[in-house]
Amino acid sequence: QTPLVYNLPMRLTDSVDRDKGLYRNKRVFLVGWAPHPEEERLEVDGEFVLSRLPQALYIYCPGATWTVHPDLGVGVYPLPQVSRTWKPGPKSKMRIRRTGFFVVPDFASTAHTVQGSSLDAPFPNLVSGDFNENITEELQIVAYVMLSRTKYLDNLWIMQDFSPALFTRGPPLAPSIPMKKLLGHISE
Repeated sequence: QTPLVYNLPMRLTDSVDRDKGLYRNKRVFLVGWAPHPEEERLEVDGEFVLSRLPQALYIYCPGATWTVHPDLGVGVYPLPQVSRTWKPGPKSKMRIRRTGFFVVPDFASTAHTVQGSSLDAPFPNLVSGDFNENITEELQIVAYVMLSRTKYLDNLWIMQDFSPALFTRGPPLAPSIPMKKLLGHISE
């Protein structure tokens, strides 16, 4: 179940239109939806619960210059329902069918998801639990990715204290090998 709220930040979970740059992990905003013709609304605590999925979600893509339909405006895309069927295992005779939309609310992302992105104001959390945890190469790489995604250093907000050991071990071994090769410090 996904809440439908105007201007809700969302992230595409699959590529929906490559010609329009609507790739997996693209950030979009919900600007409306087309209700199902047999929709019945149930009010619960001042909010409406829909009895059926909308026929389409209207998502806005910041920076887009294309128009799908003049009534929708620039950068607004009608995202249709999608159904997928799969087997839970190779020997199973059962099939599972799911219907929904290729979007999820986007209030937080993993380092893996934002890798290669440029963010206006990231809020990285560099602690995965214990402040005194054993610092691994993987944690170093994740911290680097999270800290290096910001467009403007003034807009980088650190969520909480993190271990100073995270950046005192020197560069991670795996990423430093290609750089040493490129600089000519090592040969094949």
